[in-house]
Amino acid sequence: MSTTLYSHPPHQRVETAELPRLTSRRPTPLDKLALRLGLLLITYGRRRYAATREDLATLAERRDSQRRRELRWERERLLLLPPR
Repeated sequence: MSTTLYSHPPHQRVETAELPRLTSRRPTPLDKLALRLGLLLITYGRRRYAATREDLATLAERRDSQRRRELRWERERLLLLPPR
C-alpha cells in the first residue's frame, strides 16, 4: 500500500511534432578558409628546421661520447666478471 499523497492531477502527455533532422550543409567559403588556415597552422607548427653546421657537429659529438661511454661501461662490466 502506497502512503504517498498526490496533491496534483496527473500530467497529460503532450504530443509534439517531430522536428526534421538536421542534415549536413555545404561548406561556405568561410568554412573552407578556416579549414585551410587551420591546416596551414598545424603544418607550420610541425615543420622541421634546417640544422646548422654547429648543430650537426654537436649532435655528432654527443653520439660519439655516448658510444665511448657505453663501450667503457661494457669493458668495466666484463672486467668485473671472475676469470675463467
